[in-house]
Amino acid sequence: MKNKIVALAAAILSWSAMAQTGYSQDSGQVAEVFASQTGAMAIRLSNGYKNAMAAGQCAASDGTWAGLAAPNSSIKAAIMLAKAQNSTVVITTLGCEGGWLKIMDMYVK
Repeated sequence: MKNKIVALAAAILSWSAMAQTGYSQDSGQVAEVFASQTGAMAIRLSNGYKNAMAAGQCAASDGTWAGLAAPNSSIKAAIMLAKAQNSTVVITTLGCEGGWLKIMDMYVK
């Protein structure tokens, strides 16, 4: 029984470690904001998402937009703040959200 628990814990930790790797970060100003009536939001950075594309984050994306189908209020507020103030942002992406790069988090400088 103890061996099964240790094996399960090791599997969970290795899966968790794999899930945490592979993200990319790109920076620039928010050039455009897309918002839909269903709540989806996406942003286009002035410099594009070159690091995400080089890392192969999302084969379905052309590197123009990153977004979320259902962003939380913190992400929405950060996007609108950055656009209104023309701030530099750092966008962390990992994988796809439909045809967009998926936003994991965002820093407004």
